[in-house]
Amino acid sequence: MAMDRRGVSLAIVWALVAACVVFLIPATAMALTLTSPATECLNSTSFSARMLSTDSTGTALLILDKRPVASLVATPGAIIDFGAYTFAPGTHSARVLLRSREGTVASTPLVIKAWGAPAAPQLVSPTPNGYAAAYVAGAVRAGLSTTLVHVYVNGGFLKTVSVIPGSLQNIGTIALSRGRNTIELVAANPFATTRVSYTVNRLDYPWSTCLIIDKSDCQMYWVRDGVLVKTYPIAVGKRSTQTPVGNWKIGAKYVTGPVGIYGPRKMRMYRQTSSGYVFTAYNIHGTNQEWVIGTWASHGCIRMYNRDVLELYPQVPIGTMVQTRE
Repeated sequence: MAMDRRGVSLAIVWALVAACVVFLIPATAMALTLTSPATECLNSTSFSARMLSTDSTGTALLILDKRPVASLVATPGAIIDFGAYTFAPGTHSARVLLRSREGTVASTPLVIKAWGAPAAPQLVSPTPNGYAAAYVAGAVRAGLSTTLVHVYVNGGFLKTVSVIPGSLQNIGTIALSRGRNTIELVAANPFATTRVSYTVNRLDYPWSTCLIIDKSDCQMYWVRDGVLVKTYPIAVGKRSTQTPVGNWKIGAKYVTGPVGIYGPRKMRMYRQTSSGYVFTAYNIHGTNQEWVIGTWASHGCIRMYNRDVLELYPQVPIGTMVQTRE
């Protein structure tokens, strides 16, 4: 009886040892590798998986962004061609699963960076189809899928700036020629470019610092040191009491009643004559009838929004030149 018990005990021990040995011996290794000719692409790339000769026959599943897109038979040592796939711009993940009788194994994921064609950049400054002076601070807004913007002015290369998609990027000072100018922006990424052109008109002005009053479109342009600082909407003289065309000089400045007909500020224009600049009744001032801005409505003076005349007044010293034109 004692021998039988010892025999049973030894049998149990040997069974446990055998189980441990089986557990410690590794199973047949299954490994596969997913590859792509480009982990960065314009909008598409292809995939293939390589199996080891020791892998088991099974089914290979291509998974893109956690979604199965292809299923192919996989045999030991084979190269599995999944073909090409198109991606939306952005970052994507890809991996392959091998399912066989021995279980399921997965490849190391691939990260795919897909680029689209760059979106057209927007010219923010100078204003497209608007006016600018001889020199203007340029600015562009970069579109999607853009890393660089190349800037050309009238066919000549100006500069290249690095950008972040959606960002507003200063491009430095742009020198404009007289008349119409073409500013071309070329958005680029590692795989594609997009071109867009804008037209800008250089404002014609006789002095580097001056006010230009254009009666035709009821606009006043404030130019300082050859740079167009700002454009203001104005009202000018009505047909029966038109604002005269000519050259003027700011000869006096006044703080006026904020609710009166002149608004909070007034700047008197002295007109140029053959004998010099003479006192006139014409002024640049605010108004208590702001709804007339943008029309021919005054007795010859230049009316501004009150907020605008308050902004402009401290910038314009006595002696500043003014030109009125049709």
